[in-house]
Amino acid sequence: MRSHFGEEIMIIVEEINHISLAVSNLEKSLEFFRDVFYFDTVEKKDKTEAYLMIGDIKLRLKESADVNPNPDTYVSFNIDMQDFDDVADELEDKKIDFQEVEDKEEGSKIIFSDPDGNKFAISYKE
Repeated sequence: MRSHFGEEIMIIVEEINHISLAVSNLEKSLEFFRDVFYFDTVEKKDKTEAYLMIGDIKLRLKESADVNPNPDTYVSFNIDMQDFDDVADELEDKKIDFQEVEDKEEGSKIIFSDPDGNKFAISYKE
């Protein structure tokens, strides 16, 4: 990228501000993210928008009449390797469909969706 003065400009990202997801029912999605990931609600703007947080991860949920997630995209979270085996058990207990996938580059991961079809992957680093 070049500025109007001809010098090269680079955008240097320091951290993720937040992840934003469109949801069809805010209350149902808040329940899902609190129950599955143990996110805390940090701010509820109105009946259609809320921010949740866990650790340094901030998640924005925005209710929308047009929720159409791309099936090829997902948000991936890393967890401690010792906790990885418990993920499948917990998802089964909560009656959430998932699939375990072996990825040559990323290793084992578990993929599942929220009530609106937004996909998530849980993996671990060795």
